[in-house]
Amino acid sequence: MQKLQDKRILLVEDESLIALDVMNELQGEGAAVSVVPTVTAALIAIQSAPIDAAVVDHALQDGDGSEVCRKLHEKQIPFVTYSGHLQLSGECQMAPHVSKPAVPGEIAQAIARLF
Repeated sequence: MQKLQDKRILLVEDESLIALDVMNELQGEGAAVSVVPTVTAALIAIQSAPIDAAVVDHALQDGDGSEVCRKLHEKQIPFVTYSGHLQLSGECQMAPHVSKPAVPGEIAQAIARLF
């Protein structure tokens, strides 16, 4: 999947095994992946690191991903949500959504469609 080659993807996920699976999937497609587990860490990463796209879990340790989605939208960084929650709030509702658990390749395909 050429569309992900050398893309910088922020993965906001607080469950380590899920984060590892998604990271491996995206890295397998050539993306550089940064993983953060909290809303706070995601907001810092969005402000301080160059990001081409993001994958955001809605339910995080320190709150829901609404603020993360708002900041990504504000900075015009495309993103997908990846959550078991079907009722998302704020700017999270406007993004493409992948339901947990995803089939292999589904998240990479969803990110690739953003480009």
